[in-house]
Amino acid sequence: MAKKLVKKDNKKQKSESLFELVIRMITGIYMVVVLCGMPLYAPDTYYSIGDHKWKYWIISTAIYVGVMALIGIGWLVDKYIVKKNKTSTGKNAKSTKVTADNASDRNEAGLKGKCSQILNWLNTNLTITDKFVAGYLVVVLIGSLFSPYKDQILIGTTGWNMGLLSQLGFVLTYFIVSRTWKASNGFMKVVVVCSTLVFLFGVLMRFGNDPIGFYNGLTEEEKFNFISTLGQTSWYSSFLVLLV
Repeated sequence: MAKKLVKKDNKKQKSESLFELVIRMITGIYMVVVLCGMPLYAPDTYYSIGDHKWKYWIISTAIYVGVMALIGIGWLVDKYIVKKNKTSTGKNAKSTKVTADNASDRNEAGLKGKCSQILNWLNTNLTITDKFVAGYLVVVLIGSLFSPYKDQILIGTTGWNMGLLSQLGFVLTYFIVSRTWKASNGFMKVVVVCSTLVFLFGVLMRFGNDPIGFYNGLTEEEKFNFISTLGQTSWYSSFLVLLV
């Protein structure tokens, strides 16, 4: 009997470790796509570069969040429906008569108990950063609700695209990535290689060399305002700060 229990525990641990490995791999792929692919992505040089990069990010994020949502739903179904059904079939159910008053009292007590459990869980599992991010989401939702610029709420200003859709994507990816992934040395090396290319292009272009041909057809003023594969010089410096 003890051996059977040990085998079941080992099997459960193996399935959970495999599940966690798959989740980490999916999140790692998403991080590489965003942090390495997005800075280098510029299909039409500097023309509509902000829109191109935003479309790249929103499509990548939608695919990632969608895949993670499907995995999460499958995990919940397996844990709370399939396994509960299996355990319930192995037990003999005892029929008891419950009055209407007792049933309502139990429902009320159960509801209060669930609410307290949820509050305790939130208090225990959410970090200070999590609470600030959740508060930021509340502020964004309130701002979107009362914004006079109704036509720009969802997508945002053309070229910047920092509307409600982007803000929801930031919050969702924060909560998913922070719980499913930790940066490894290998990942950081890949990011360093990709970012080195971005910064190398920037340095060369500032010294009059344009190995990628992005300055072709631009005026001197435009060349001063745009750099590397990122676009505006402020985006270039922001990317540097992000990596540091």
